[in-house]
Amino acid sequence: MVAYKNTLGTKYPGVVYIGGFKSTMETSKAIALEEFCVKNRHPFVRFDYEGCGKSPDVSWVQYGRRFSGFSASVSPKMLRISEKRAIAYKKTAGIKSPGLIFLSGYMSNMEGNKATALAEFCSKNGHPLILVGSSMGGWISCLIAMEKPEKVHSLVGICPAFNFVTELDKKFGKNKEPDGSIELIGPQDNYVISKCLIDDSYKHLIDVNSPIPIHCRVRLIHGMKDTTVPYQYSIDILQQLESNDAELILRNSGDHRMSEPRDLNILMQTIESLL
Repeated sequence: MVAYKNTLGTKYPGVVYIGGFKSTMETSKAIALEEFCVKNRHPFVRFDYEGCGKSPDVSWVQYGRRFSGFSASVSPKMLRISEKRAIAYKKTAGIKSPGLIFLSGYMSNMEGNKATALAEFCSKNGHPLILVGSSMGGWISCLIAMEKPEKVHSLVGICPAFNFVTELDKKFGKNKEPDGSIELIGPQDNYVISKCLIDDSYKHLIDVNSPIPIHCRVRLIHGMKDTTVPYQYSIDILQQLESNDAELILRNSGDHRMSEPRDLNILMQTIESLL
């Protein structure tokens, strides 16, 4: 089961927001898009990936590993528990480091999450959708457009991160855990990318060095100060798209999040131009 919020409307196309890795449906982009669609009476859906945010799906959670700022002697163990139970466990175990536990099964089924993005709309009406994908969501939205072109009115990709899981695998794969997962430690979040997610990602690669068979209208928006996914990547994607109506908007002060007021205004203007 996946948590989602479906806002009804009387005008079409509808809009679906597909967030990035570790992102939830409560981000500023998702909220701003919902407010825009309500104002303009277009249906809108935002959702949380499996095992993330408010989605109640259970997933494998790992604890007791080598985390920055954590030295307690807890034996490595795998628990099949929900995110809320994981947080509760962290408290009872006396684990104080932020981001110590993260769902290792996060977004472990690419096909399942693509279906989630479409199911609520497509089950109720036959109108094609505007897919707005941020970072990893840009990757997923393009996969949908390639596999179900009749369902897609147009695409908006915000700093699209094609194939990013496989890139992480190439970079950190030599240090995989015994179960095939990759543990990443950051300044704020420590999390595990499961073997299942890695394997699924290799099944859904998009070759940015070959023509990309997407023919709907496409708008890419990228911040030139993005240090996570360099904007040159969007230029490469634009050059390979088979669509006759594809554009790239570069923000010289934008970063990967593209969540500043000016960024959001450009996003809304872009959506409006596609309606």
